[in-house]
Amino acid sequence: MYVSSRGGAIRRLIGSAHRHVIAMRRDPQIGYGQPTEGVGEGPAVVRCATDPDIHYYQTQPFRVVLLVGGKLRSWTADLLYVTRDGTVWVREIKRTLADLAEPEYQAKLEAVCWLLSGLGWNFKPWILEEILGPVARQVNAATIYFDRAASLDALMPRFEAIAATTRVTTFGDLVRALDGHNTNQARAAVHRLIMMGRVWADLDYLLEDWSTVRLRPAARVALDLPFA
Repeated sequence: MYVSSRGGAIRRLIGSAHRHVIAMRRDPQIGYGQPTEGVGEGPAVVRCATDPDIHYYQTQPFRVVLLVGGKLRSWTADLLYVTRDGTVWVREIKRTLADLAEPEYQAKLEAVCWLLSGLGWNFKPWILEEILGPVARQVNAATIYFDRAASLDALMPRFEAIAATTRVTTFGDLVRALDGHNTNQARAAVHRLIMMGRVWADLDYLLEDWSTVRLRPAARVALDLPFA
């Protein structure tokens, strides 16, 4: 397995020899930049960043070389993420299932799956429709991701006090409890807390004032990853 000696992504978005749309995204929760290539990796970053059950993620984190059909084949992971319970998922991101149809390509992915299973990691392709999810999730993800850099300095002590005595409330009640005078700031803070996994909400449904949210302690996940 080849990884970046500096941590983060192994692939750098330098030069003009790219076949797909490229971009660089940043998330204060992760620390490393998230280079993306193609139409699916950008939405996958937003999905991972805004999912309260995903603790850590990194695009293009490593490359492996495998023997497939008597030939050495190189493969770079599109995305790796770790859930709050410590489960590791590696994803190959494609626009549609048709992009996975070529037999030689399927053989390579089967070899990748076998290799990663030996590390105790899960592997599965991820297509754009699955990444985006229902329309409500897309709206929620875009709104929450917009506030990814919202400041928590002033409101975090108040949130910890609320979380110490409250496990379930509504989105609107939590916003007002954090700061009833500046609800815009408090709403942005709750969005950031969702990204941190401290507040859970079912993002497949539009996040409204009456939506149920759960307040959770900080995740304790040991990241035994060579690039984290």
